[in-house]
Amino acid sequence: MKSYLNDIAGLFLSASPLTGDSQYDLLLFSSGCAVIGFAAVLLDLAFYITRDRSLLRLRHGSKNTILFLLFWSMGSFLMGGVGLIFNIFEAHRNACVIVGFTWPILFTQLLSSLSKAEEKKEPEQSFEGEEI
Repeated sequence: MKSYLNDIAGLFLSASPLTGDSQYDLLLFSSGCAVIGFAAVLLDLAFYITRDRSLLRLRHGSKNTILFLLFWSMGSFLMGGVGLIFNIFEAHRNACVIVGFTWPILFTQLLSSLSKAEEKKEPEQSFEGEEI
């Protein structure tokens, strides 16, 4: 466990990517992405507390914030792992930051555009004399 924590710290403190020597580089990188995702929500919460608005457009509250912290981190963990498996990016701290911050933002944008598309749909109209 101590070696794992040292390797996580090494990922963030070194300027070089993971070497691939470790058996658990995928886990290290994914964990790094989760840490950054967790930090992103914490920073947004701090901004919300001080300025009364969320930069990430999250609705903070006691239960909501805990769920955001959990799921934002979990999503960053999963997307970091998937991206590394498919060689989308190199296992580097900069990639951890990119994954931790951007994939949830893009995901929330996608959800908001889908909800707007649903609102724009017109309800089904019936013709006179037809029963629905």
